[in-house]
Amino acid sequence: MSQPTLLICTKRRRHSPSCHARGAEVVATQLEPLLQHHYPQVTMERIACLGHCQHGPNLRLVPNGPLLHHITETELPRLLELMAHWLQQQP
Repeated sequence: MSQPTLLICTKRRRHSPSCHARGAEVVATQLEPLLQHHYPQVTMERIACLGHCQHGPNLRLVPNGPLLHHITETELPRLLELMAHWLQQQP
């Protein structure tokens, strides 16, 4: 089994919509300790792009997880609940 990973786009684009401009780094900074506390088996990886800049901040749960859009710090409790459900379904 692949290690569960949460990918978060933190791409910065100068003159176009981007996850970074929409607060992805704030989300990543707040999410990291929550993951370490609640789900230490999940790693978080900042990546350059998930291909949906206009809908950022974007996250993807891998393997086999959903691509999530418009994730802000207010969405983190809901994200943790979703992760619990997703982790239960992993082999």
